[in-house]
Amino acid sequence: MSLAFITLVVLFVVYVVSLFGSALPASRALLWLVFLLVLLVATIAPGALRPVANALHVEFLSNLILAGAVVFLVLQVLTDARAQYLTQNQLRLFACSLSAEKARSLSQASAAPATESVLVILPCFNEEESLPTLLPQLAALHAAHPQIGFCVVDDASRDRTPALLSAIAQERSARHPYNLGVSGALLTGFLLGLERNVSWFVQCDADGQHPIDEIPRLIEIAERERLDLLIGSRFVLGEETAAPSTTGMRRLGSKFLVGTLRVLFPRLKCTDPTSGFRVYSTKAARTFVSHMPERYPEPEMLAIAAIHKLRVAEAPVVMKPRETGVSSIMGFGAPAYMFRVLVSLVGHRLRMATNA
Repeated sequence: MSLAFITLVVLFVVYVVSLFGSALPASRALLWLVFLLVLLVATIAPGALRPVANALHVEFLSNLILAGAVVFLVLQVLTDARAQYLTQNQLRLFACSLSAEKARSLSQASAAPATESVLVILPCFNEEESLPTLLPQLAALHAAHPQIGFCVVDDASRDRTPALLSAIAQERSARHPYNLGVSGALLTGFLLGLERNVSWFVQCDADGQHPIDEIPRLIEIAERERLDLLIGSRFVLGEETAAPSTTGMRRLGSKFLVGTLRVLFPRLKCTDPTSGFRVYSTKAARTFVSHMPERYPEPEMLAIAAIHKLRVAEAPVVMKPRETGVSSIMGFGAPAYMFRVLVSLVGHRLRMATNA
């Protein structure tokens, strides 16, 4: 008895056990049965596949069997990857919807949200040191400009952030049940603001780097220029103005992304693709709710904006250096981040080309 035959018998046993143990989806059962039967025939009576090989002009039966097996397995992997991607997006949307709904119920006690046309969204993860300073600034901004509201989206922080928000800004916060990244925080904020029918959304970091007092100016520019996405850029006025608020590695990474975006999307003009200080129109918010990128969304959102022909511009902003907390992109994580973003941008470009 050959080793190949024994191997196939084992495969059949595993198949039957998987099928009856519900480990194998019913929709795949027939496909896998046919695949294993073909392998069994190829092992016991390979000559039976000779007509197929001749029709495909394949000289060696082993090449035909190998090619067929590879194509079948690749299709299975792609199908599983697509199903996993769709499931993850649905779970993220569900989790963000629940967080937005809970935040909405908490804010119903106050009549303020009904009068607000701008919602400042602050993605927040382990920012217990910056919140005591940041929250009074946001409250002062709202007092001076009643139309500007805010919501701190706690992305399942593990420090004292939840307790601080509960004590200081319970009606101005939302909390994720598990970590969803910046994209999840933005999605929650967009869902919350769209339900309130706000006209503009502002993305602002919760670490204190972004100047809160610049928000009215950025909104004014976005309204005047009828923009869908306005980016507060550190580099519009030159690298000298950005030096205190960023590192040399980040400037190098930003240049790399700027060059990549210019090659892939020539009409897109941007000097600071990683800036998280942004103004979004309602149109942009709806677009990104349907096409929200994964964990680090800022560069990918520019690609999506180009694909959907959103009006994008930049405005100069002098940002502050980080005084508290730790950046989510540092050390060995920076090259991995750049690689993932590069692959994603190329993927968006290919998708744009195929849908043209």
